[in-house]
Amino acid sequence: MKKTKRRDNVHLRRGSISLGTFKDMDAQDKAYWAMQTPQARLRAMELMRRINYGKAAAGRLQRLLEIVQSKTHK
Repeated sequence: MKKTKRRDNVHLRRGSISLGTFKDMDAQDKAYWAMQTPQARLRAMELMRRINYGKAAAGRLQRLLEIVQSKTHK
């Protein structure tokens, strides 16, 4: 069994639960992100990208350009 490190500085408030509608939560999310600086928003976006894509997020995004000729214009 693996031992876990005890963290004395972490506290869980068990008596506090907040319930609301999706509309209320969406409004709170928008208000929160509107208060953040652009740098904080980019850091959060980068963190979410790394969480979602893992090691693949370390690579650069692929650029793709394809020129398609229309059948109506020859």
